[in-house]
Amino acid sequence: MGLEDVSTIVAEIARDIPYEHHLTAMAAEAASVPHAAASITRYADSRAWAGGIRGRTIAQWRVEIEQELADARSYCVFLITVIRPWFDAGESWACDEYVQTMGCLVGVLAAWAALHTSPS
Repeated sequence: MGLEDVSTIVAEIARDIPYEHHLTAMAAEAASVPHAAASITRYADSRAWAGGIRGRTIAQWRVEIEQELADARSYCVFLITVIRPWFDAGESWACDEYVQTMGCLVGVLAAWAALHTSPS
């Protein structure tokens, strides 16, 4: 069964917060950034809808991920573009911002590649 074969909408289900936190901690460990798990979890939990997980197909969830990653890419390049005059002038704060934001952009591209690479 391939992704294109999974067109059934999964009914709304309750969120399993401890499991979500566990998955995030596992991914943070795998990415060698265990310190990031707690902060992103707190922020994500503050933004997440308190109800259940909405009913969608697997393909629809993947489109949501694509859209969010594309938005994150845009935000990174927009920020770099905004600070470019200060970066080009050698302002240390702009250089720090550039390095941090480019690191984020690298992560976004890695996530995009993971989403579009077949695991088999």
